[in-house]
Amino acid sequence: MSACDDFCFNKTLPSSQNCFCSECEIFDDCCSDVTPKTTTTLHNYECNSELKDYGTIYTIGKCPDSYQIKKIMLKCVLEPSTIIQSIPVYSYETNKFFKNIFCALCNLKSAKISDLRLFSIETKIKYNASILEHIIEKPWHGYGVYKPENVPWPRKCIKHIDTCLNNFNNSEIISLCSNYTAYRFSESGKLYKNEYCAKCNAPNSTLICSRIRFSFDDYMSLQILFDLRNLKNEIIIEMNVTNVHEKKNFINFTRIKFDEETDLVKKYITIAGQSISIISLIILIVYYFIKKLNKKLPGKIVISLSVSMIFSHVSFIISSILTDSDLILTDNRIYKSINDMFKALVPFLPCFLSGFFLHYFYLSFFIWSNIMAIDLFKMLNSFHQSSIKNTFLKYSICGWSIPAIVAFTMIFKNYDRISYGYRICFISSSFDLWIFFVVPGEDEF
Repeated sequence: MSACDDFCFNKTLPSSQNCFCSECEIFDDCCSDVTPKTTTTLHNYECNSELKDYGTIYTIGKCPDSYQIKKIMLKCVLEPSTIIQSIPVYSYETNKFFKNIFCALCNLKSAKISDLRLFSIETKIKYNASILEHIIEKPWHGYGVYKPENVPWPRKCIKHIDTCLNNFNNSEIISLCSNYTAYRFSESGKLYKNEYCAKCNAPNSTLICSRIRFSFDDYMSLQILFDLRNLKNEIIIEMNVTNVHEKKNFINFTRIKFDEETDLVKKYITIAGQSISIISLIILIVYYFIKKLNKKLPGKIVISLSVSMIFSHVSFIISSILTDSDLILTDNRIYKSINDMFKALVPFLPCFLSGFFLHYFYLSFFIWSNIMAIDLFKMLNSFHQSSIKNTFLKYSICGWSIPAIVAFTMIFKNYDRISYGYRICFISSSFDLWIFFVVPGEDEF
């Protein structure tokens, strides 16, 4: 590896940008020859937003530990799933940049509308008012984010690996990895904070010190500027849309509601309904045993169906409670080894298990419903049946083993990532949700 420009005295440093010389004590990216003026870093700053033709920037992407509104906190902390979660916000009052409007809300105690400014976006879509209002809260790709006028340029950053692998034991290299910044790029495209971070992650990799390059698609159809209207229980966003080529202007309004009290009411009503259902099913099972209906095949099927429904309700209640706690995954990353995945899973194990059992018992309920229908069809059409014991044994194998096969197949498929507990205490991936829950449920019905 040839010598790199990693020092502030070198006049060519701004062009190579392998480390920083000003404000670096705040963002923990100082060159090795810079003595930080203070050891205090702003830990809420993250390299998490990207501007077109500029690069990645530092924004505040976490809520204070004391913040209580879970819905807003999750929309701030988790990976963006909608456009509005991807648009940075600048506060004129504090001179700080936030990852999105939700991060601004949870960090600013008294957010004034006039003190907040959303960044603008450009996209290739044709102007359509209804589509525009719909996609603003949906997952969407194909747009570039721009800094609006009258907002200062934010601090640039480069996403990089700044920690060693969990099983790396050389304490000296671990310390040097976190000690200073001198970016190193591997031929595979990975970026490390310095050569020691590369040594403890990929010791045999070839490193270069070229500056990172950014590439962007060309988005030149619509330019959208955002203005906030109020910040009580909803955000009213005015979208000033300009057709860049035709020089036409349009104005749209959209509302984003985050009424926490309404969500809590819905949650408690759902839990109350599930609890009533559990009590009713227990009474039903007791009645079947008292009347000795459990000795007949239909009675055995009804009891099995009721048991699966009871445990699915219990799992649902536990999952909904844990989802509103701190026991959920906020990073659905890929793990290098099963051991690393298990270590990361331990703090979130209750959420993982409740998601697994919710998945398992709902699938079991679907299957027992089909078994009941099949048995009823046989009974009405006078099919010859073998002994109750043998028939129920076959039904039980199907009713209790097939859900386990489906759930464990999904877990084995995701051998390098955690299958339950990302964002909610249920199936982590939308694709897995369809393949291993929705499709089996539809096929069974």
